[in-house]
Amino acid sequence: MYRSSGFTNKDFEELRLITKIVTLFYRKGLNQAEIANQLGLSRSKVNRLFTYAHEQGIVETNINSPLQLTYEIENRIKAIFDIRESIVIPAVLDDTETLTESVGSAAARYLETHIRDGDTIVVGGGTTTLSLVRQLSPKHTYDVTVLPIEGGLQGNIITDVNHVVSVMARALGGDAQALHAPAFVDSVDERDMLLGLSEVSRVLRLARNANIAVFGLGHCNENSRFAMFTGLSPEDMKCIRDEYGGVGEIGSMVFDIGGKPTAKEYNEKVVGLTLQELKKIPLTIGVAATAEKALPIYAALIGKYIDVLITDELAAQAVLDQFDRDFRRTRLDNDHISRINTTQA
Repeated sequence: MYRSSGFTNKDFEELRLITKIVTLFYRKGLNQAEIANQLGLSRSKVNRLFTYAHEQGIVETNINSPLQLTYEIENRIKAIFDIRESIVIPAVLDDTETLTESVGSAAARYLETHIRDGDTIVVGGGTTTLSLVRQLSPKHTYDVTVLPIEGGLQGNIITDVNHVVSVMARALGGDAQALHAPAFVDSVDERDMLLGLSEVSRVLRLARNANIAVFGLGHCNENSRFAMFTGLSPEDMKCIRDEYGGVGEIGSMVFDIGGKPTAKEYNEKVVGLTLQELKKIPLTIGVAATAEKALPIYAALIGKYIDVLITDELAAQAVLDQFDRDFRRTRLDNDHISRINTTQA
């Protein structure tokens, strides 16, 4: 029988699919033909995986898949935030490197099944997206164009967005387009000057018209990648958090707990796509690992920047806990207002 500590990243997708199939059959009452139609599979494949689930003991009287809990978390996130897909990786080991690699692997498998020749893909920098592109292993090459979501970051070149773009394009057999400008500049005038350069303008125009976006989500702490590579001081970060209510960033663009762009004086110094431009891309894939990223994930979901979320069990559960706290607080506030109105009447 499968155990959550005994399967590899490569096993995950098939095991997740098996979990969906047996859940739809036993919990939802669908037959195999209906399941095949809903999941876009052949009936023979559904039958094979269904048989395999019984042979391996995943299905006895009950569903015993070790991914049942994560499958239920996935469904709850999809329902609450009304997104296209939620993929939650079991937290076998609670360490950043393992979770990042696992999330990156799942994101690579998802991307491989959703790209087509002619696609334009815009990608963000960072450790999780770098893990994703390093684990791409498509069965064939694709005629795609890969572009950065923002300009280059100072510091660690390995996680720089232009490097990530290059690695992804090479893995897919596509064309890489670099953005030869810093991601964050000292003034709005400097940003406007760079945006006026023909090559910078051309790359960003192509990025705005992408049909797939893949990006990580950062937080607004002093030790964040955002602070490190923009060169923002601890005082700047404190201002972003305390005065503007910033909780997360995508492509160095800051947003608050309600998912709204904030910290305008900082966002206006970013050379890259705005949050509203990102939202217009048809398929947006957000990847993030560890519970530390729960608040940025939650806010990005509220802001509708993510169509597909790929994360780990710890982060996903923390997102749901945050929703439950906000839901209870909102209900208590509404009850309080209702009592006041009733008393005044």
